[in-house]
Amino acid sequence: MELAEKFVTDAQGNRIGVLLSIEDYQKLLDALETLKSVETDDNAIMSKKEEITSPKMRPAGLCEGEFIVPDDFDDLLPEEILQGFESRKKVNRFWDSLQTFRQSQDFKACNFDEDIFTNLRDKSTGRIVDL
Repeated sequence: MELAEKFVTDAQGNRIGVLLSIEDYQKLLDALETLKSVETDDNAIMSKKEEITSPKMRPAGLCEGEFIVPDDFDDLLPEEILQGFESRKKVNRFWDSLQTFRQSQDFKACNFDEDIFTNLRDKSTGRIVDL
């Protein structure tokens, strides 16, 4: 960019100021704005690259007290943890779950009669629709 600047000097000839035409001054401002915009874009790009390349570390101790790492990594897991994995493998069917629930509850202690469940289920095939 060519500028037709004129310098203001002091008595010793040292430059102490610049005179520009309004047109040159506007060109200078436009160039500065473009430069700032490019710098902002570059900073945003670098920031994105840092986000992508640097993994975010989880704070230490998030699971403190929830489990204990055995001294020997090859040791078997505790039985209660193994049971949790085993129960996930089984397909849990509704009827099996209902039977297990009934066996685990003491209905006699609840003081209600089994007969109240006798006709509870709707055995109809659904509503009839005439087309």
